[in-house]
Amino acid sequence: MSELLPTHREALTRAGEITVLAQQEVLLGQSGTGWFDLDASVGLLGESAESVETKSLYDASAYDHLMDQGRADGFVGRGVQVSLSGTRFPPMIIVDSQHLLIDAAATASTSSGAQWHITDPGTIGWAFLRGAGWMT
Repeated sequence: MSELLPTHREALTRAGEITVLAQQEVLLGQSGTGWFDLDASVGLLGESAESVETKSLYDASAYDHLMDQGRADGFVGRGVQVSLSGTRFPPMIIVDSQHLLIDAAATASTSSGAQWHITDPGTIGWAFLRGAGWMT
């Protein structure tokens, strides 16, 4: 199943809904463009952040993006495992290998901030691999 979340507000709301339900892990794939308030979605985890494994992977463009460097430092302070990848990948959130929120920018008809919420296992597996297996 897939659902288009056409606005930034709807995407952030959905991120909050699925991250608070996390039982095992939350994986955040970020680019060096200050995408989508992923730090806010981690904040939405609340106390759950301490009980689930949370990893944040930045792509190669983050090396030169000072805002992302600051966010990474903040994540580390909250116990999030932060890694850098030399590979580019689309910004995304994966929760318990059951939910994927991914930037919809590849679709020409979508507005800025639009996201896809996907629950198809094959698509989630593709996204996981695009994030270099989340450095596992």
